[in-house]
Amino acid sequence: MATVTGVLGGITLPENTGAFHLNKWVLNTDREIHDISSWINATNAREKIGGMFEGNGSFEGFLSSGIAAVLTQMETENSAGGEFVCTATTGRTYTFDGIISNYTFGSEKVGLNTISGTFVLNGAIVIA
Repeated sequence: MATVTGVLGGITLPENTGAFHLNKWVLNTDREIHDISSWINATNAREKIGGMFEGNGSFEGFLSSGIAAVLTQMETENSAGGEFVCTATTGRTYTFDGIISNYTFGSEKVGLNTISGTFVLNGAIVIA
C-alpha cells in the first residue's frame, strides 16, 4: 500500500498505486431512496425507505522528484480493488475497499507536478 499523509489527515491507497504528497481527499456517499407509497394510507402521504448504499471519491496531490506514481494497470477484470484508509483532520478514520477509476497528471510552468484521481467504493465503510 502507498500511504499518503497531509498535515492533519491522510489516505492509504491500494497496493501498486504509487505515492505522492496529498493535499485533499473527498468521500461522497449516496443511498437509493424507494417510494413505497400506497393508497391505503389515510393521509395519502408518500412513504419512502432507504435502499442500497454506494459511494465515490477523489484525491489530489503533488509529485516530487523523489516520489513517482506507478502507472500500472489499476485493476484487472473482476478485481475487488484494494483497501483505502482515509483519515480526517478530526482523527476519524474511514476504511473501505475501493477501485481507482482514473488518474490525471499535470505540470505547471512554475514546476509543480500535480496528480489527482477518482475512486469508487466496493462494499461498506468502517468508521473508527
